[in-house]
Amino acid sequence: MAVKIYCHTSVGFNPYQNLALEEALAQKTAEDKAVALYLWQNHDTVVIGKHQNAYAECDYKAMQADNISLARRKTGGGAVFHDKNNLNFTFINIPHDYDIERNRRIICRAMESLGVDCEISGRNDITWQGKKFSGNAFFRGKDYCVHHGTIMVDVDMDKLQKYLSVDSSKLISKGVSSVKARVINLKSVNGDISVDKIKMALKQAFELEYGGKALPIDISKLQEKINALARFYADKRFILGDYPEIIKRQRKDYGELMIAREKGKLTLYSDCLDTEVIDYIKERLRGGAKSILPRKDFGSERLTIIEDINKMLAEEQI
Repeated sequence: MAVKIYCHTSVGFNPYQNLALEEALAQKTAEDKAVALYLWQNHDTVVIGKHQNAYAECDYKAMQADNISLARRKTGGGAVFHDKNNLNFTFINIPHDYDIERNRRIICRAMESLGVDCEISGRNDITWQGKKFSGNAFFRGKDYCVHHGTIMVDVDMDKLQKYLSVDSSKLISKGVSSVKARVINLKSVNGDISVDKIKMALKQAFELEYGGKALPIDISKLQEKINALARFYADKRFILGDYPEIIKRQRKDYGELMIAREKGKLTLYSDCLDTEVIDYIKERLRGGAKSILPRKDFGSERLTIIEDINKMLAEEQI
C-alpha cells in the first residue's frame, strides 16, 4: 500500500526549537498516517537522554562558562555533543509501519553512496571500521514512533571531549581510552563529505526506499504548537530536575544505572534505551519500594534490569 512520505529540513540551530519541531512533526505525521524524515542541526549543545542525570553526564559549569546549551530529549540512550558539523536525522512512523532495520538500511544506503561502508553495532550505534559516527535512540508511542540519531561529519572533538563526562567503565568495555578514540568524523573517512551532501543522500535513499517523492510540510500551521513545545524543552526544570544525591552507580551491557536520592526519595537515572521499564522502576522507588516487583508481562531483558536494581538496593542497604 502506498504511503504518503514527508521530508523536512530545519533551517534553525536552536536545540529547543528543533526538538519541539520534531515532536510537532511526529504528531502531524501520525495524523496523516504518513512517514517522515526530518533533518536538523544544532549550535553547540549537549543533549542528554530522558532518564539521565545532567550533572553526571556533562561538565555543566564549563558549558555555562563557554555558552554551550544543554537539552534533554524524550528518548533513552546517552549524552551526545552537537555542533553545526553534526547532522541529526529523525524517522517518524505510525506504529504499524515502524521498522528500525528499514531506517538503518536507509542510513547505510546513503552512507555507501558517499563511499562510507557502515556497520550496525549493538542496538544504537552505526560504525565505520569499529568507530562510531552515529548514535541512535528510539521512542514508541501510541500514535507515532520516533527513531532519531546523530551523524558526525566534522564535529569539534576537543569540545566533545571537554563537555561530555563519559564513565570510564563504558570506555573500558569498548576497549578504548577516551571518548575521542571511540568515535570518528566522516570527514576523515572521505574528505569530500559535507553535511549538505549527507542531507541529499539521506533524502534520496529515503525516497528510494518508499518509492515516491517526499512532500514538504508547511510548518507555519504548526508554529503555535512548536512554540509551546519549545518553552517546555527549554525549561530548566525539565532539563536539570532537582540536584540529586548519587548513591549507587553501575554500568551494564544494556546501559548505566544510577540510583539517587531527590527530596528524600529514591529515583533512578539511566541511559538504557528501554525507557518504559525505567519509568516503571522510578515510579516504585518514589513510592518507597525497597525492592522492585516486576510485571507479569516483562520479558527476560526487563527482568534482568529489575534484578540488577534489586541487587544494587540490597548492596547499599537503602
